[in-house]
Amino acid sequence: MNKFMFAVLLFFCGCGVLKVKPKKSIKNTNGMLIHATVESDNLLLAISKIRTKIKISSDTISASVYPFVALELGKLILTKEKVVFQNKYTNQNDSIFFKRTDFINIKTFQKSFIQKTLTSDTIEYKNPYRNCFFTNYVFVEKYGRDSLFLPQKIIIKNTQKEKALGNLDEIKIDYKSVNLF
Repeated sequence: MNKFMFAVLLFFCGCGVLKVKPKKSIKNTNGMLIHATVESDNLLLAISKIRTKIKISSDTISASVYPFVALELGKLILTKEKVVFQNKYTNQNDSIFFKRTDFINIKTFQKSFIQKTLTSDTIEYKNPYRNCFFTNYVFVEKYGRDSLFLPQKIIIKNTQKEKALGNLDEIKIDYKSVNLF
């Protein structure tokens, strides 16, 4: 009987049944992985909706595009020094290096995109090239005592164009899953 109880206890402890993993807090994470469907009027008509995987870390934002079943068509990597475009279809890479690294502030961009408490329905992020309006925030996930709100719509205003109608782009986001790491 004693050996049987020991074997059962060892089984439950070894399998992780008794190990309770606390949920991660938003404050203690290094990054976030978002799977979403993105829709824009400016995309090609054949692929107006595309699946994306967005990885947000402390100093980098990368977005992969999957218009078909599991083929990664391209990837965009944004750091404070540069933007890298990787076209997997044609196997080409293009980069834009910033002369001034203070034009793109990744931390401010992340704070505009991610809300832990719903304080405002629209938040604006500005830089010399584009202004982004993050709006229609929705509740995505609860992590411990923290909640996570992300925008359903992003309006991008190109500050370099003169036309009033030609300088607005609108992106709609449908979140499938959000994971902290």
